[in-house]
Amino acid sequence: MFSAYSGALDSYVYGPICVNKQQRGKGVAQLMFSELIRQVPNREGILFIRRDNEPSLRAHEKMGITKVGSFFFKDLAFDVLAYLSAAAENNK
Repeated sequence: MFSAYSGALDSYVYGPICVNKQQRGKGVAQLMFSELIRQVPNREGILFIRRDNEPSLRAHEKMGITKVGSFFFKDLAFDVLAYLSAAAENNK
């Protein structure tokens, strides 16, 4: 993952998150993500998601997390995504 995208020196790995099947689509992941950003402001979060996990990729895209790279591990394709808060972006 880090060879596909190294991120900032103070970045952190975000995830995985798990949402109960009955709670999916109700904004729970967005609430967890918003709380994470509140608790860890001004830093870049990096995550990786299997490319065939389309629901997770869509959910993270809705949260404003963007694809920054990709890699293969054991013949599985993964996308690397990153989120940088507006405040951290302004500090670059």
